[in-house]
Amino acid sequence: MEEEKKTFFEKIAEDFEELATALKQIPKTGFARKMLILYLQDKTKLGKQKIEMILDAIDEFLQEYEKEQIS
Repeated sequence: MEEEKKTFFEKIAEDFEELATALKQIPKTGFARKMLILYLQDKTKLGKQKIEMILDAIDEFLQEYEKEQIS
């Protein structure tokens, strides 16, 4: 499908897929996740718990999105 013929929602769906691919590279536990949390904490001044909640929510959203794509 050509880029200019894609609808707004098709573009958003592609962006979500790219985000999902990138986030899958970050493990749910371990050093990489901790580094990401520290980085986001430093950049946003949000608390660790809030950042973890956001990352978990993104993960849950992407799982639901993948289920919808399979259906």
